[in-house]
Amino acid sequence: MTAQPLPPDLWTEVFSFLPTSDLCVPCFTSKTLRDVAHKIFNSRDPNYHHWWRQKKQLPIYNVEMSHWWKVNIREPVWERARAAALQDDISTLDLLGWDDTQLSPRHRNLCELNWRREMILMEALVKGNKRTINACHQKEDISGVSTVECLLWLNVWPRLGEEGNLEMIRWLHNEQSLEEPMEWMLQRKWNKSQDEVRRWFQREDITTEWLMHLWEHARDM
Repeated sequence: MTAQPLPPDLWTEVFSFLPTSDLCVPCFTSKTLRDVAHKIFNSRDPNYHHWWRQKKQLPIYNVEMSHWWKVNIREPVWERARAAALQDDISTLDLLGWDDTQLSPRHRNLCELNWRREMILMEALVKGNKRTINACHQKEDISGVSTVECLLWLNVWPRLGEEGNLEMIRWLHNEQSLEEPMEWMLQRKWNKSQDEVRRWFQREDITTEWLMHLWEHARDM
Protein backbone atom coordinates (compact mmCIF):
# COMPACT_ATOMS: atom_id res chain seq x y z
CA MET A 1 0.00 0.00 0.00
CA THR A 2 1.47 3.32 -1.09
CA ALA A 3 1.50 6.06 1.53
CA GLN A 4 -0.29 9.19 0.43
CA PRO A 5 1.47 12.56 0.93
CA LEU A 6 0.02 14.83 3.57
CA PRO A 7 -2.00 17.73 2.15
CA PRO A 8 -0.39 21.21 2.35
CA ASP A 9 -3.17 22.47 4.64
CA LEU A 10 -2.17 19.91 7.27
CA TRP A 11 1.50 20.92 7.00
CA THR A 12 0.45 24.54 7.39
CA GLU A 13 -1.29 23.65 10.66
CA VAL A 14 1.76 21.75 11.93
CA PHE A 15 4.29 24.40 10.92
CA SER A 16 2.25 27.14 12.55
CA PHE A 17 3.50 25.88 15.94
CA LEU A 18 7.19 26.23 14.99
CA PRO A 19 9.30 29.29 15.81
CA THR A 20 10.26 31.34 12.78
CA SER A 21 13.91 30.24 12.75
CA ASP A 22 12.89 26.55 12.60
CA LEU A 23 10.87 27.18 9.46
CA CYS A 24 14.09 27.62 7.50
CA VAL A 25 14.82 23.90 7.76
CA PRO A 26 11.84 22.59 5.70
CA CYS A 27 12.81 24.96 2.89
CA PHE A 28 15.65 22.57 2.02
CA THR A 29 13.59 19.35 2.01
CA SER A 30 10.94 19.63 -0.70
CA LYS A 31 9.08 22.17 -2.79
CA THR A 32 5.83 21.45 -0.96
CA LEU A 33 7.28 22.08 2.49
CA ARG A 34 9.21 25.09 1.22
CA ASP A 35 6.02 26.67 -0.11
CA VAL A 36 4.22 26.02 3.18
CA ALA A 37 7.10 27.53 5.17
CA HIS A 38 7.13 30.59 2.90
CA LYS A 39 3.41 31.05 3.41
CA ILE A 40 3.79 31.08 7.19
CA PHE A 41 6.85 33.34 7.03
CA ASN A 42 5.01 35.86 4.94
CA SER A 43 1.97 35.85 7.23
CA ARG A 44 4.10 36.57 10.31
CA ASP A 45 6.06 39.51 8.99
CA PRO A 46 4.34 42.19 6.88
CA ASN A 47 7.75 43.25 5.63
CA TYR A 48 8.68 39.71 4.65
CA HIS A 49 10.78 40.78 1.65
CA HIS A 50 13.08 42.57 4.10
CA TRP A 51 13.14 39.51 6.37
CA TRP A 52 14.19 37.16 3.58
CA ARG A 53 16.96 39.46 2.39
CA GLN A 54 18.33 41.00 5.58
CA LYS A 55 17.43 38.90 8.64
CA LYS A 56 16.53 35.27 7.96
CA GLN A 57 17.63 33.88 11.31
CA LEU A 58 18.57 30.19 11.20
CA PRO A 59 18.20 27.87 14.21
CA ILE A 60 21.21 27.48 16.54
CA TYR A 61 20.30 24.57 18.79
CA ASN A 62 23.89 23.29 18.83
CA VAL A 63 27.32 24.10 17.42
CA GLU A 64 27.17 21.34 14.81
CA MET A 65 23.96 22.72 13.32
CA SER A 66 25.32 26.28 13.36
CA HIS A 67 28.48 25.11 11.61
CA TRP A 68 26.46 23.34 8.91
CA TRP A 69 24.38 26.46 8.25
CA LYS A 70 27.52 28.59 8.11
CA VAL A 71 29.38 26.31 5.69
CA ASN A 72 26.55 25.22 3.41
CA ILE A 73 23.90 27.94 3.49
CA ARG A 74 25.01 31.40 4.56
CA GLU A 75 27.37 33.38 6.72
CA PRO A 76 26.02 34.49 10.12
CA VAL A 77 23.84 37.54 10.74
CA TRP A 78 23.31 39.60 13.89
CA GLU A 79 20.06 37.82 14.82
CA ARG A 80 21.93 34.52 15.20
CA ALA A 81 24.72 36.07 17.26
CA ARG A 82 22.16 37.82 19.45
CA ALA A 83 20.26 34.56 20.00
CA ALA A 84 23.49 32.86 21.08
CA ALA A 85 24.23 35.68 23.54
CA LEU A 86 20.71 35.43 25.00
CA GLN A 87 21.20 31.66 25.43
CA ASP A 88 24.62 32.16 27.08
CA ASP A 89 26.09 29.92 24.38
CA ILE A 90 29.82 30.65 24.30
CA SER A 91 30.67 27.86 21.85
CA THR A 92 28.23 29.13 19.24
CA LEU A 93 29.45 32.71 19.68
CA ASP A 94 33.02 31.49 19.11
CA LEU A 95 31.81 29.89 15.87
CA LEU A 96 29.63 32.74 14.61
CA GLY A 97 31.97 35.51 15.74
CA TRP A 98 31.88 38.03 18.57
CA ASP A 99 31.76 40.74 15.92
CA ASP A 100 31.36 40.88 12.15
CA THR A 101 35.05 41.21 11.27
CA GLN A 102 35.24 37.55 10.15
CA LEU A 103 32.48 38.07 7.56
CA SER A 104 33.25 38.52 3.89
CA PRO A 105 32.97 42.10 2.57
CA ARG A 106 30.11 41.02 0.33
CA HIS A 107 28.11 39.57 3.22
CA ARG A 108 28.68 42.65 5.40
CA ASN A 109 27.33 44.80 2.59
CA LEU A 110 24.26 42.58 2.21
CA CYS A 111 23.45 42.59 5.92
CA GLU A 112 21.57 45.66 7.08
CA LEU A 113 22.73 45.33 10.70
CA ASN A 114 26.25 44.23 11.54
CA TRP A 115 27.41 43.69 15.12
CA ARG A 116 30.17 44.60 17.53
CA ARG A 117 31.33 42.92 20.71
CA GLU A 118 29.67 45.50 22.92
CA MET A 119 26.32 44.55 21.37
CA ILE A 120 26.92 40.96 22.50
CA LEU A 121 27.78 42.29 25.96
CA MET A 122 24.56 44.30 26.10
CA GLU A 123 22.35 41.27 25.36
CA ALA A 124 24.20 39.15 27.91
CA LEU A 125 23.89 41.83 30.59
CA VAL A 126 20.16 42.20 30.12
CA LYS A 127 19.59 38.45 30.55
CA GLY A 128 22.19 38.02 33.29
CA ASN A 129 24.23 35.51 31.27
CA LYS A 130 27.44 35.57 33.28
CA ARG A 131 29.43 33.12 31.13
CA THR A 132 29.07 35.44 28.13
CA ILE A 133 29.73 38.53 30.26
CA ASN A 134 32.92 37.01 31.68
CA ALA A 135 34.02 36.02 28.18
CA CYS A 136 33.55 39.63 27.05
CA HIS A 137 35.71 40.83 29.96
CA GLN A 138 38.40 38.28 29.10
CA LYS A 139 38.42 39.63 25.56
CA GLU A 140 39.03 43.10 27.06
CA ASP A 141 35.96 44.57 25.40
CA ILE A 142 35.72 47.27 28.04
CA SER A 143 39.35 47.45 29.11
CA GLY A 144 40.41 50.79 30.51
CA VAL A 145 36.83 51.80 31.29
CA SER A 146 35.17 51.39 34.66
CA THR A 147 32.18 49.07 34.80
CA VAL A 148 29.69 51.81 35.61
CA GLU A 149 30.96 54.08 32.82
CA CYS A 150 30.77 51.23 30.34
CA LEU A 151 27.23 50.34 31.35
CA LEU A 152 26.07 53.93 31.09
CA TRP A 153 27.62 54.12 27.64
CA LEU A 154 25.78 50.97 26.58
CA ASN A 155 22.54 52.42 28.01
CA VAL A 156 21.89 49.08 29.68
CA TRP A 157 20.05 50.30 32.78
CA PRO A 158 16.67 50.98 31.14
CA ARG A 159 16.66 47.48 29.65
CA LEU A 160 17.70 45.95 32.96
CA GLY A 161 14.83 47.82 34.56
CA GLU A 162 12.38 46.34 32.06
CA GLU A 163 13.65 42.85 32.89
CA GLY A 164 13.42 43.55 36.63
CA ASN A 165 16.67 41.65 37.13
CA LEU A 166 17.85 42.99 40.50
CA GLU A 167 20.18 40.03 41.01
CA MET A 168 22.01 41.04 37.85
CA ILE A 169 22.27 44.65 38.96
CA ARG A 170 23.67 43.64 42.34
CA TRP A 171 26.20 41.35 40.63
CA LEU A 172 27.33 44.10 38.27
CA HIS A 173 27.96 46.44 41.15
CA ASN A 174 29.60 43.83 43.37
CA GLU A 175 26.91 44.27 46.04
CA GLN A 176 27.60 48.00 46.24
CA SER A 177 24.96 50.72 46.56
CA LEU A 178 22.03 50.30 44.17
CA GLU A 179 21.14 53.98 44.21
CA GLU A 180 22.44 54.85 40.76
CA PRO A 181 21.11 51.86 38.79
CA MET A 182 17.83 51.88 40.72
CA GLU A 183 17.32 55.51 39.72
CA TRP A 184 17.81 54.49 36.08
CA MET A 185 15.18 51.79 36.51
CA LEU A 186 12.65 54.18 37.94
CA GLN A 187 13.04 56.64 35.07
CA ARG A 188 11.60 54.31 32.43
CA LYS A 189 7.90 54.38 31.53
CA TRP A 190 6.20 51.64 33.51
CA ASN A 191 3.62 49.39 31.88
CA LYS A 192 2.56 47.90 35.22
CA SER A 193 -0.07 49.14 37.61
CA GLN A 194 0.87 50.57 40.99
CA ASP A 195 -0.28 47.39 42.73
CA GLU A 196 1.86 45.26 40.40
CA VAL A 197 4.87 47.47 41.09
CA ARG A 198 4.25 47.32 44.84
CA ARG A 199 4.09 43.50 44.77
CA TRP A 200 7.31 43.40 42.72
CA PHE A 201 9.07 45.61 45.28
CA GLN A 202 7.88 43.40 48.13
CA ARG A 203 8.96 40.25 46.35
CA GLU A 204 12.45 41.64 45.65
CA ASP A 205 12.74 43.14 49.16
CA ILE A 206 13.24 46.70 47.90
CA THR A 207 12.99 49.34 50.61
CA THR A 208 9.65 51.14 50.60
CA GLU A 209 11.27 54.57 50.40
CA TRP A 210 11.80 53.92 46.70
CA LEU A 211 8.03 53.78 46.23
CA MET A 212 7.86 57.56 46.62
CA HIS A 213 9.94 57.95 43.47
CA LEU A 214 8.19 55.22 41.53
CA TRP A 215 4.59 56.37 41.38
CA GLU A 216 5.29 59.09 38.85
CA HIS A 217 6.37 56.35 36.44
CA ALA A 218 3.74 53.71 37.25
CA ARG A 219 0.34 54.01 35.59
CA ASP A 220 -2.80 54.44 37.65
CA MET A 221 -5.06 51.56 38.61
